[in-house]
Amino acid sequence: SVGDVNTAFVYLGVHMLPSYVPTNPDGTFTYRSQLNNYGIADGRNLQLEYGKDKSQTQEFTMTNTVSITIQPTKNLDIIGSYSYELNPYSEFHRSTVTPWSIYPGQIDYLGTDLYTESASQDQYQVVNAYATYTKKLGLHNIKVMGGYNQEYKKYHTINGQANNLLSQDLNALNLGTSGQQVGSNSVEWALQGYFGRINYSFNDKYLLELDG
Repeated sequence: SVGDVNTAFVYLGVHMLPSYVPTNPDGTFTYRSQLNNYGIADGRNLQLEYGKDKSQTQEFTMTNTVSITIQPTKNLDIIGSYSYELNPYSEFHRSTVTPWSIYPGQIDYLGTDLYTESASQDQYQVVNAYATYTKKLGLHNIKVMGGYNQEYKKYHTINGQANNLLSQDLNALNLGTSGQQVGSNSVEWALQGYFGRINYSFNDKYLLELDG
């Protein structure tokens, strides 16, 4: 997330002095210097150097609307529309155990081997249709409108996590050897309604409106 990125830059700027080196002479990664009570960049440089921690987010939005207008007679207009919106979303995060050293020949490890994955799909559909009829008879003006509305919403998400994967390069829930968890959630609802209105005016002075 944006907050995680900002925090990482703070750690790199505040807790990593220019005198700190990312690796030891023997090629192992550095984390603590024993000169203070915090790790170099709070471990962010270690994760970047090791290169096994990964995150990926994919999100798409597709929206489509189709409309039609029909005028079968001079006084009658029929208008209809259909809208469909689809939002698929997926993400995964992988953190690994990272090796580091402060003394030659002694390897320590930082972090937790954890993999989380989630995916969701959000669908929304709307149908609108209405007709308007107008008629003028001398001093009398009449306008009648009737319509139909329908909405449908469906959302589903699934997520899981696992610890201590068999590989630090491959990312999948079934590679976990402990802490495997899976969950899901769904939301579905629909609305349907009718509406109408009658307008009447006499000599453009006296007005009457009925709604339903």
